[in-house]
Amino acid sequence: MMKRFLGLFLLLTMLCLALVGCGKSDLDKSKEYIEKHQLVDLNPKRTLSFCLVTDEKLNVAALSTMENQFNALLEISHNTHLDFINLTTAEYAAWLDMKLDAVEDAREADTGSGDNEIVLGNMFPEIKDTQFDILLVTSFEMLTELIDAERLYELTDFLASTKYRNIKNYITESFLTEAKIDGRTFAIPNCTLMGEYEYLLVDKAAAEKFGYFHASDLTNWESTASLRALIEGSGDYTFTDPYDANAPIRLVKGNYEMRTEFDSDCFWYVEKTPTANRSAIFSSMFAISAYSIDPDRAMQVLYAINSNPEYRTMLQYGVLNTTYRLENGVVEFPENPPYGYSVNPYYVGNYFALYPAKDLGETAELMSGWKIQNSELTFTDDLPEYTLPSDEPEQTPAEPAPSEPEA
Repeated sequence: MMKRFLGLFLLLTMLCLALVGCGKSDLDKSKEYIEKHQLVDLNPKRTLSFCLVTDEKLNVAALSTMENQFNALLEISHNTHLDFINLTTAEYAAWLDMKLDAVEDAREADTGSGDNEIVLGNMFPEIKDTQFDILLVTSFEMLTELIDAERLYELTDFLASTKYRNIKNYITESFLTEAKIDGRTFAIPNCTLMGEYEYLLVDKAAAEKFGYFHASDLTNWESTASLRALIEGSGDYTFTDPYDANAPIRLVKGNYEMRTEFDSDCFWYVEKTPTANRSAIFSSMFAISAYSIDPDRAMQVLYAINSNPEYRTMLQYGVLNTTYRLENGVVEFPENPPYGYSVNPYYVGNYFALYPAKDLGETAELMSGWKIQNSELTFTDDLPEYTLPSDEPEQTPAEPAPSEPEA
């Protein structure tokens, strides 16, 4: 009897545990993920301001709920909350200038130490008028103006430290390199897909007809000149446009994943790797203000957004289980969410840190290929000349010594 009782007890216990596991929400799973990846010994509690720039104003309820969910995770991992400031692209630049002016004025007028913040229970301190933390940079001109006005915190030492040096595993290293100014870094680029490949395609049947059984000599458009001459001489085709989709030898432009779609009946080669203007990098970057209450904590937040899919996906798609769902690491969108949430993917961090979105045709493999494409980018420097302000104080020219009176 006792054995039967114990067996029944164990069965009920296992059933309860199974039901508890099945009942976990996506947010609970996200919290478990964050707890496994949390940093330690982060004190005191911090509240940082964060500029969330969107093409249109976000729904107030959607923004508020996303902020609460985001901070629930950030509280676990970084002992930090973000105060999101939602601005449209049309108003952002003017607003930022006025905001920084106001912070500077408040600092000049502030006579207190600013360290006596009272935190009750689980409450995080409110943003002070002398504080401004994480901002968006939308152009090289904006960045240099902020540098000239000494309104940015330099990030060079952060990226050189062991704590942040692995950021290049998440953001394409060429982006980080090209984003430097005279070897110094003032903002983190929001890594997004750039440029296009140019591929050479050669139909196998056309090549083999004229003895090119393996097409080992047909590695670029120029090397196909003799084969094209043979094809034209036979009357099979006259080459007038290298991008003609019906040509037996042709060029096509596309992203990294295009190579997986080429027909097995053709040879293909990379004719040209992607190129992009260097100015594109500076059109979307996150920087830390010189007036941040805690630049190191702000850098930790930027690192998390650029490397952690939980944070990045929430910023991109809004309210977990409302404006998007997460199933086995894949984002799905509900048919009729109670409110909309739409942000510009260029303005909220590293695109390759996102979970792939099924409805957008994205997969982990696809996004991995995009990162490879970015690593093979060649940048063209189209930026105006700019010289960083000197760290040396200006020397006042010495007045000439008075001349001796004539005897």
